[in-house]
Amino acid sequence: MNVGRTLKNNIFIIFFIVAAISFISLADILVPKEFAAAEKQSCVTSECHTNMGKGKYVHGPVSVRECTICHVPTAEHAFKPIENIGKLCNQCHDKEFSGKVPHPPEKGRKCTGCHDPHQSSNQLMLRGEGS
Repeated sequence: MNVGRTLKNNIFIIFFIVAAISFISLADILVPKEFAAAEKQSCVTSECHTNMGKGKYVHGPVSVRECTICHVPTAEHAFKPIENIGKLCNQCHDKEFSGKVPHPPEKGRKCTGCHDPHQSSNQLMLRGEGS
């Protein structure tokens, strides 16, 4: 039996555990608790917007519970109204509709008249079938 090898393995395991505990403790010190808590907050909870993100088709930010990509918070569960929906949509989506059929709502930037910006049971996030 090789006692020296077992002792080295045990020392390595103990060192690894101590290093892991130190790293976790250091992370707690370096990341302010308010910041860590703010990252975990979302409107999608068991108390609020419980069905959000559960549709057949879900908008990317909703699927990862990142409401503030589109909505600007002004207070706890209060948000600044979106002034120009089309402009907001175009920050991430194509600036021009590239379909074969004219798409008048795109010109007026009235995206949410036909598309649900959160989730939908229809393809292309349409509010109704074939809208």
